Amino acid sequence: MITTIYDNLTVELDDMRQWLQINVIDLSAESDLTLENILEDNELQRLISTAKRKVDNYIQRPPEFFIPGWVQDDPINEEDVVIPEDIEQFVFEYTARLFEKRLNGVDTHDIEGADSITFGSIDWSLIKPYRNMDFGRIKEEEETTQELWY
Repeated sequence: MITTIYDNLTVELDDMRQWLQINVIDLSAESDLTLENILEDNELQRLISTAKRKVDNYIQRPPEFFIPGWVQDDPINEEDVVIPEDIEQFVFEYTARLFEKRLNGVDTHDIEGADSITFGSIDWSLIKPYRNMDFGRIKEEEETTQELWY
């Protein structure tokens, strides 16, 4: 299983809260977070992880694909992996979609004083340029080659 995005893209909870327009409410003088906010943060982290895994499953790219200037047989240093901003943007958008659906369980969101928003299907075009279109074909060729050796 390829986990390049999952392992190398860091999404801070504060950034995601800001993106989702979530306000952290402090109800006690001693605590920075309420129990509700802690539970919501745990859920947010789970949704972010789900979004990153979805991207990995879609693009099927190893870490070296995201290392500028990497050539075959060069050592792979995970610190050199640079995840493009449009992939990060997609993770934010996909996480927002999961979060909204979790809250409302619907595909439409009504905003007071404005029109309602209807969520269409997920637009994968933002990350499609990174998709490895040969992944399935390579895997089939490897399986065929392995069968010939038996």
